Order: sequence, then structure tokens, then C-alpha cells
Amino acid sequence: MGHDREDHSHGDCQHSGYSMSVLPVFRIACRIAPFLAIATLSSFCALAAAENLSPEQEAALRGIARGETIVWPGLSPEQVSAIEAKAEVYFERYQRRHIPHGLNVDLVWADRDRSALEQYTGLGDSAEWTGHYLAALAFRHHVEPTPSTYDAIMDTLDTFDLLTLVSGRDGYIARYAGPADDPYYARYYRNYYRRARIHRLFLGREKKAYRGEAPYDDLVWLGDSSRDVYDGIHFGLAALWVFVDDAEVRARVKTIVERVGRRLQRDCFLILDGKGNFSIQSLRSSPAWPLLMISVCPDDFSAARVKYRLCSSLYRFWGRLWGPGIRPEHERKYYPNNLNMIRLFTLCMLEECPRRKAAYQDILRNAYRDEISTHLNAFFAAIYLLCTGDDDPQAIATVQGALLDFPQDKWDRHVDLRGEVEMLDADYARYSLLPSERPPRDFLWQRPAALAHGGSDAPREYPGIDMFLPYWMARVANVFPDEGL
Repeated sequence: MGHDREDHSHGDCQHSGYSMSVLPVFRIACRIAPFLAIATLSSFCALAAAENLSPEQEAALRGIARGETIVWPGLSPEQVSAIEAKAEVYFERYQRRHIPHGLNVDLVWADRDRSALEQYTGLGDSAEWTGHYLAALAFRHHVEPTPSTYDAIMDTLDTFDLLTLVSGRDGYIARYAGPADDPYYARYYRNYYRRARIHRLFLGREKKAYRGEAPYDDLVWLGDSSRDVYDGIHFGLAALWVFVDDAEVRARVKTIVERVGRRLQRDCFLILDGKGNFSIQSLRSSPAWPLLMISVCPDDFSAARVKYRLCSSLYRFWGRLWGPGIRPEHERKYYPNNLNMIRLFTLCMLEECPRRKAAYQDILRNAYRDEISTHLNAFFAAIYLLCTGDDDPQAIATVQGALLDFPQDKWDRHVDLRGEVEMLDADYARYSLLPSERPPRDFLWQRPAALAHGGSDAPREYPGIDMFLPYWMARVANVFPDEGL
């Protein structure tokens, strides 16, 4: 019947079924357990410390924000690994939660336990941020090509393809498109209004959500796209064209660019949704799409070639005099900086004429060094480093330090540092704040870096493109040391 576990007649040798060979190990383990616990705790503390700025690193970043020349202490291998892990967590979380229809969404939950989803929101800017996501996929695939990243690229191109067809006006890029019967989407599109452009004096706001044209009549698309949408799309497509050398990917990119390009040419480069809404491309935005068109489809778009040369000349003339129009870190409408920087990315990366390319790089270089370097903006610093090839210690410190300090999650939260930091006025700190100190938003790098208060404690969860996009862009630019990766 085997051992009776209540029989102690053989003493310790068979106590409770333990053999003599096990007991010494057990006793040794008991003796060293306190030391193992201390070692485990120490490892945990070291890991936690790796996710935070050291006092020297924090002082260096604050010096950059004040416009000082600093000595950056660099990152430890553990900190490099911590940044990589954080970028991967955000990437996985984004793919799992924030692209329900292949397009970027913010999520409104019933509570922070995510007990129930209530609504998708932020969909008016969805196509723009999905373009940023596609760029991140391009950089990620360039550094570490995997089947899953390749599949995500193709899925996103499928979505872009849909956005250019759903309205029935081939080549027009809708802001969003999703199933009409999705309850979380319906709560958004049923109340989706934008100010009428043609008749704004008479009609005020109009509903801008429309049923798709067959065979997409089970979808609802959001209209009144602006140049922001088109900028985000050309950024993603340009990154893909330059950094993913794959015949199938390039064929898909060419199909989309041809379709959008034909529509832009027919509409004289206005953005018309066919519903009475239009957007005019500015001088700063106008060269990027023509350059993408003639780069991807060099044998087509003769009109775009003429337009590009004219717009490029004007852009370079004004850019040399006044730069790309960068706004300070205390500017409430800071978001155009993001558009100007991704336009410069497309111009620098696609231009093949050495003279024009050098001019674009100089505009970017001067804008970063003279106007942006104090913003502690990891994304802009990564664009500058990648597009110019410069080895700028301050920009490298900004990328490394700002991504290390990037928060671990992105729930909306109330922030009020007034009274805790030196203030410029009632709303803005005198100097740019660290990323972890700022009110979380949809894309941190398009929000004013010195805003000292804002946000709420509502259970709204933002995507994390602003973490993993500059990370993978910086990896392409060799900003991170090999140790820890």
C-alpha cells in the first residue's frame, strides 16, 4: 500500500515521505532563503530604478529645457532594456485595443478596471494617427523584420485602401470608416459634427458622418478631411517606401498613391469630400504630396511635377528666411509643429536632388537647433537625427531621456503643477516639463511641452504611438547603444 503518511516509526528518514537526499537540500534552502529574498528584492529595485531617470539624467534634461549645454550621462544597459520593454508593451497594447477597425481610436471605459467599454473617441484624427502607426511599422520592420510586422503593414495598407474608396469619390481619404452597427462607433458618429466650410455663416455646424457607397454601404465614414489627415498618410507611406524594400508592399503603396494623386490633380490639389466640405493645402503642406506622387509614380503626374518644383522653390525660400513655422513650447496651438516636422521628413527622405535635399535638411537642422531643442520632444529629435544624419548630443539625450521618462500607461489624468514649478504665466511653466509631468494626451509630442495643468481623471485610455514610434525611428537612426537591446 506504500507509505502511510501517519507512520513515524522510522523517524526522520521517512518523515512525511521525504527521503534523506531531499532533506539536506531543504535545510540549505531554509538557511539561504532570507538571502535569496534580499537578492530578489534587490533585483526588483534595480529593475524599478532602471525605469526612472537618475538625478544626473534629470538634471541634464532640465538643463536642455533651459537652453543650456549639458553633458548627458548616457543610459545604462538596464535602462536601454527598460525603454525597449516599455515600447513593446505599448505596441502590443495598441494592436490589441486601439485599432478595432484597423484605425486608431481612444477608448472610453466605464472605469479604470476596464470593466466595460463605453465608446471609441478621437476618431476625427484617426487616419492621421494611423499614418503615424504605419510609419512605426516601417521603422520596426526595417530594424527587426518579422512576419507579424509585415502582416500588420499589409493590414494597414488594406485599411488605407478602404479609406480612399468608401466615400465613392475614389482617392478622397476619409477620416474614419467603420461598421454602422458597431455600438461603440455609433455613439461617436451619431454626434459627429464639424463646422460647415462653404456655408458656415448660414449653417454653422453640420453632421459629417455618411453611409458608404456600395459595396461599402454597411459602413459609415467621417468626412471633412483636412490637410492633417493627408499629412499623416503621406508620412506613413513615405516611411514605408523608403524603409521597407519589398515588391508587394511597394505595389500596394503605389496603388494608393496613384489613386489619391489622381483625385488631388482632378481637384486642383484641394481636399474635397463631395459633400460640400473642402480644405486648402498651405504653402508648407503643399510640396509633400506632389513629391510622394512623383517619387512613387515617376512616369505619371506631370502636373504634380510642375507643382512640386514651384512649391519646393517657395518652401525653400520661406524656409531659409523663417523656417518651417515652429511654434514655441508655450503655444496653445502647438499641434502644427507635428505636421511641419512630418512634412520635412517626407521632403528630406524622398528628395533625390542633392541641392534640394540639402536645403530641406538645413531647414530642419536650423529649426531643431534654434527653436525645438528646448522642447524635450523625443519625436522631433528622432526626425531630426534620422533625416540629417547629425550626431547631435543634445538631441540624442532628448530621445533617450524623454523615452526613459515616458509614463508607463496613458490614462487621462488631472495634472496641476502650478505652484510647484517656475511659471511663465497662469498656464505655462517657464521651461518644458518632463514627459511624465505633462497631462497625457493622444500624441504627447503634438501638445505644448510647458503646459502646467490640464487633463481629467475620466477613464479615457490613450494610444501609445508616441512611445513606440520615436523608439523605432531612433533605432533606425542608431540612437541607442547595442548593450541592453
